[in-house]
Amino acid sequence: GHAGFDIGTTRVWLGDWRFELGPKGYHARVHGADFAYQLDLQPDGPPLLQGQAGISRIVLVTHGWHMPRSQRAFQQAIAASGAAIALTPAPMSLAQDDSRALLRWLPSAGGFESTRVALREMLGLLAGA
Repeated sequence: GHAGFDIGTTRVWLGDWRFELGPKGYHARVHGADFAYQLDLQPDGPPLLQGQAGISRIVLVTHGWHMPRSQRAFQQAIAASGAAIALTPAPMSLAQDDSRALLRWLPSAGGFESTRVALREMLGLLAGA
């Protein structure tokens, strides 16, 4: 085909351009209308991982109410490790069903649970947890 790649090895191509890992290292072949070149590269060490142990980004998924405390805890842990890891918050369960908006003002078991969770999160934030 005109362009592609192979899974499980380093091999990509685009038209007459090739880049692949062979037994002696990496090999690049580039051909154009009025030029061509071949380049052989030999690694002099193991692969260099990005971030810490290959991790450069963490997507933090948790409930929206818990996100501020979770995000702070992860940021503190990342700073303490000295790693260059980006943290992306992805809160969930923030949408509300507005089909019975007036009934939400009445006391309910779910309302008491939400109040308990909110108070626990606020206390956790105040305590620095």
